[in-house]
Amino acid sequence: MQPNLPVVFLTSIAGVFVVLIFLAVIMEIIMRVFPAKGKVAATDDCALYSAIISTYAREFPGARIARIEEIKNLQV
Repeated sequence: MQPNLPVVFLTSIAGVFVVLIFLAVIMEIIMRVFPAKGKVAATDDCALYSAIISTYAREFPGARIARIEEIKNLQV
């Protein structure tokens, strides 16, 4: 008996889908049992601050950043 390539392919794809569906169900159960505490911020500014600080440190070595503020109502 020789392995039929299309059958092996379809069986493996079906197996992967079954495993992914199982993992999705488990994740949904975990998220409902243990909900996130508090509200999650819409944007995470840590990466932005890190990029600003590293760029400023590269351009002006030895300088210290005291405060980062957003400029609002900037008219071009």
